[in-house]
Amino acid sequence: MQTRSVYKTYFETLRRKYNLSQPEKSQLRDAIKTGAKNRQRKRRLLDSRSKVVQTDAERELWQTATVELMSDEEDTIVDGRPVWIVRSPSHRNPQLSELCEELQCRLEADMRYTILHHQRVKADGNGHDGPSFLQH
Repeated sequence: MQTRSVYKTYFETLRRKYNLSQPEKSQLRDAIKTGAKNRQRKRRLLDSRSKVVQTDAERELWQTATVELMSDEEDTIVDGRPVWIVRSPSHRNPQLSELCEELQCRLEADMRYTILHHQRVKADGNGHDGPSFLQH
């Protein structure tokens, strides 16, 4: 029975890849790719911040954090330098947002972290693209 499910999964994957390779599915393919990339970024952000939680109170609040509550981030070039555009979710608990900011400051205080990551710049939330929407 297990072999049967392996074959079924394999052929479903082949079918999905073939369907997404069709030209008319390019937008869907791009959306899936972008969504997966964003989820992975949020997962890495959650994992990184989890490593710098210090007190029991922080740990208790941090247990409410999920991948969905991490900031949306995208990389871009602003004024000739690479930066992360950060958009915090509006539905996140304000106390958790404060903790996220504190944990991010701790991460950025570590030289090993800052060497490997671009500067983070908060978006003001108006939805415009480009440098005009950044808060430095």
